Amino acid sequence: AINESRNALEASEKRFRDFAEAASDWTWEADENLLYTYFSDRAEKVTGASQRDYLGARMGSYMNPENAAELRRQEEALSSRAPFRDIVTSLKANNGDKVWISRSGAPIFDAQGRFKGYRGVGRNVTGEVIARQQAEEARRQLEETNARLEELVVERTSALRERSALLDEIFETMGEGLLVVDDDLKIVARNSKAWRMSGLPEWFWEIGASILPTIEIGIRHDVYDAQSGDEYIDRI
Repeated sequence: AINESRNALEASEKRFRDFAEAASDWTWEADENLLYTYFSDRAEKVTGASQRDYLGARMGSYMNPENAAELRRQEEALSSRAPFRDIVTSLKANNGDKVWISRSGAPIFDAQGRFKGYRGVGRNVTGEVIARQQAEEARRQLEETNARLEELVVERTSALRERSALLDEIFETMGEGLLVVDDDLKIVARNSKAWRMSGLPEWFWEIGASILPTIEIGIRHDVYDAQSGDEYIDRI
């Protein structure tokens, strides 16, 4: 009966490990002093890091300084004997590469409610961590590029405004009347001498206004030798 009970217990333990490793990459255990007592064989195969080197080490004692936030999260769970999930830390593989692993665990209590340790699973999440780091780096570079573009736009806008102000000043100090129109006959620039010389109200010469009505007024007063504004425009 004792042998049968032992065999049933061993079979139950094996089923647990099989199920756990089917849902993750490997299993682990720690005792009531939070010292690692077991890593399944797949741990080293999956991570390339010697997990057995951590047997006897306290949970979290091997974490790198860069894993400080995760260490605090795990310590909070351990201090209250609570379960924890997806504690991500880095290890050095046997070939020197950095490996990122994720561990999840649950506390174990005996029939009298006494704390006996932790049991849990682990996953190799190196690919996920690298992908997140690359995405974050790409986002950071994009933000820096956008910031540089915004600075460049501000600088160029300021330069254009200064250049425009300089041109306006030059236009106004010229001895002649100056008028610039685009291919739609709309005014894009002019100085005050231009409209004063015309004898017409200033609103005829507003930026964006068409020059055609002004030309037609000139035709009606025999300033231009043409029958219409369109004829005059075609001629010139």
